[in-house]
This record gives sequence, structure tokens and C-alpha cells, in this order.
Amino acid sequence: MKKIKGALVITSLAFFASFAGALDVDFNQGVSVKDFIKSAKSAGYAPVPAVPAAKPQKDTAVKEWTIMVFMNGKNNLTNLTLNEINAMEMAGVPENVNLVVEAGRIPLKPSDFPDFLAVTGAPKKMPAQPLYLDKRPVKAAPARNWTGVRRYYIQKDNSLYKVTSPILEELKADMGDWQHLAEFGLWAKAKFPARHYMLIIWDHGNGWKSRDIGYTGKGISADFETGKEISGVELGQALAKMGGVDIYASDACLMQMVEVAYELKNSAFVIIGSEEQEPEDGWPYNYFLSRLQNLDLTAENIAEAAVRGFLQYYSEQKTGVTISALHTRDLSALKTLTDQWAALAINSGERALLYQAQKESKTFSNLESRDMIHFLTLAAAKTESRVLKEKSLELAGFISSNVVFANAPYGDSYKNANGLAFYMPYTVPDINYSNLAWAKDGKWYEFITWLQKSGGK
Repeated sequence: MKKIKGALVITSLAFFASFAGALDVDFNQGVSVKDFIKSAKSAGYAPVPAVPAAKPQKDTAVKEWTIMVFMNGKNNLTNLTLNEINAMEMAGVPENVNLVVEAGRIPLKPSDFPDFLAVTGAPKKMPAQPLYLDKRPVKAAPARNWTGVRRYYIQKDNSLYKVTSPILEELKADMGDWQHLAEFGLWAKAKFPARHYMLIIWDHGNGWKSRDIGYTGKGISADFETGKEISGVELGQALAKMGGVDIYASDACLMQMVEVAYELKNSAFVIIGSEEQEPEDGWPYNYFLSRLQNLDLTAENIAEAAVRGFLQYYSEQKTGVTISALHTRDLSALKTLTDQWAALAINSGERALLYQAQKESKTFSNLESRDMIHFLTLAAAKTESRVLKEKSLELAGFISSNVVFANAPYGDSYKNANGLAFYMPYTVPDINYSNLAWAKDGKWYEFITWLQKSGGK
């Protein structure tokens, strides 16, 4: 799931004051996103008020932040969970930060295929999955081979192989159930109250969709024991039920999509995630948490620490990745601008040109996920409509200046990854897409349905 050399790209880009003419770009010579986008100051930070989940314990001091990590290893990532907790312990956190982890693990046994696993007691509909192995020497094996669900309060130590943080609770839980995710958030807030909260979900992810046929419409936190997974809609419900957070982060693949962000817009101020699949190691928590020392702990600074740590680690590994952080405060305005663009696009009748822009735009391991800004700049280059060209550039500029504030792609494959993706299928849209607020509230569903008619002709 989770290490990179290269410069961090912190994107904070302004509206296009005057569009194609002012950009001095020859559309017949190809399109570069950088030719369309110019730097501007990102807007100021106004934190989401933290809603207390319950009355704090009498003797519990209220700290500045509580970071909650929902580490669902009840799948083929089981063998990576303790590595992550050890990385957290090695780094530690500032005195004014609580770090709480719920970690789930399941028993694994080899299947008939050496590179795949079978999960004891898993539903038959769950296909075999690659088994991710702990490649490091194992010491104190019994302590590392527990199964079930544990809650830890992370404390600093110097051991790479032994988890020494106190276990607060041991329980049985369905980590693919959004109600349980909400319960974890409420529990953590009550036990470790703070002025601000961050929630990280560690697991598999696939944007708003399931990663497997048979789990249609789901998107993150697959529990192979129960066969359940949390959908984008359910993720929004979970965050709302726990009272919201200042920062939500997906330590999971393919989750930085506008459809996911829009579900969370009223329950998180900042969202961190990747447009692309994450490498197996996922977030390098020691690179992230060590950056919090002596840092002014605003939501934006913490998000940038996560982005910078991710970039540094994977650049050192020469591994291509994407990661970005965005504000949610202007997502309603983004939907309005997107609706205006979609109406103009449909009325233009330029289906073939826009279909070609889709084909050429940056895609990811989920081929139905496309980078928003890259698609819009290609649409601006190809359209013969002056109004649609200007609206395409306006929308791309709005995403850059008002939504994405930190973007760190690494590697030539990701030079057109600008921090936020959206759903663009090559066939009729998945019926489950209509359940999402982005589809219900706006015209994007109508546009992608129109675009795919007659194969984009």
C-alpha cells in the first residue's frame, strides 16, 4: 500500500483572469497543464469546529490534536499492520497530540497458489488476493501473530520489531461496517478529547467504487471476514455521526476523487489522499509524524507534513506516486461551476472532441478515474466553442486555487496528476453512481451519460 526524490509541488493556483488569449498557448501544438495554470495564494484557514463525541473523562487533559488511525488489516494486508504501528512508535508525536490506533488482523493460510491467500472463514464470494508479506525478521513471534481487533495508545519507543504501546481494548468488530467506524471515532473523542481531530483510514481503497465485483458501490475498508466494505456514502455518514473531523485522510489507493470529497464536505475541512494506487508500504508514518515536532499544528500544516513525508520517502525509493491535500469549503461552488460546464458541453454537441479529451487525459489504475484538471485543459484545447474553452479554463483554475492546496506527484508517469480525480467511464455509468451526492446534486452524471452515447461519436 505505502516511500520518493523530487520537489514537492504545492499547488495553489489562481483563476484565469483572461483565458486562452492571455495564456499564449498554441492549442494545435498540444496541451500542457502548466501552460494553463499560474500560481496564486491559497485562501486562509478556517477550521471546522470539533464536535465532542461525549463528556471527557474527569482527569483527561484536553490536548491540541487527537489523531485516530482506523487500521483495517482484516484482509490480505494483515501482515503489514504491526510494521505501521512500529513506525508510529519510532517517530512518536508531540506532547500536545494523542495518537490512537484501532488495528484489525485475521488468520491467514496459504491457498493452492503460493502468491495468493485464503482467509479463514471468509465469504466464498471473496476472490483470492495477493498476500502482502512482512519481509523483515520476526522477533517475539507470538506477540506479532495475534488476531482480532485491538486499540492502542501510541507511545514512543526504539524497537522496530516489538509493539510496546499499551493496549486499551481488545474486541471483535466488523471493520467494513461504517457504524463501527463511527463508534471508533466517538470512543476516541470521548477518551482522548482534543481541540482538533484527524481521522486516517488505512486499508484498500478504490475511490467511490468497490475493488471487487460483488461489492458494487463500495470504496474503502474491506473486511474479508465479513465481506463488508464502506461505501463513499457510508463514509460520509460515519464522519457525520462521529461529529466531524478537521482532517480526513485515506491511507488507501485511489481515494482522492471529487465524488468521495463531496460526501465529506460537511464533516471534514481538509482531505488527504492519492489519485493513484499507493505502493505496498502506504504512508511512511515515521516520515509524517516526525515532521509534526516543532510545527505550528494547523490543519493545513499537518496535511502538508503528510504530503511532504510521503513524497520524501517514495522519492528515495524512486517509486512513482501521487498524493494531495484539498480544502472542502469550496466544493459546493465547485459543483456549481461543474454543472455550468457540463450544460455548456452538452449543448456544444462536441461529443467526439470531448470523448477524445477523455481518452487522452491522465488516468490511473482504476481506468474510470481521470484527473480533472488535465481533462479540462484538453477539453479547452479541442473545443471550437469560445465559451466552453473559457469555462474549461475557469473550472481548472478554480480547482487549482480554491480546492487543491498541496499536490506532490512523483515520476514522469504522473506529471499530469494535479491532485483531484473524477469518474469518467467508457461505457454507461454504473447505476450505483446515482447514489452519490455529487451525482444527485449536479449534472456530471448527465454529462458522462451523454458522452458515452454511441461510443462517444
